[in-house]
Amino acid sequence: MRIKQLPERTGVPSPMLRYYEESQVAIGKQICSLLNAGLTTEIVRAVLPF
Repeated sequence: MRIKQLPERTGVPSPMLRYYEESQVAIGKQICSLLNAGLTTEIVRAVLPF
């Protein structure tokens, strides 16, 4: 399914879907950066606000 189809199927406006998509990408990049810096997943979990 593509992002263009989601608003039709879910009733959620596309700007809201895009906002959450971008937020998750940013969090993913933060996680990768911390893991690449040598932090363990336990430390990453404690540091990031989930």
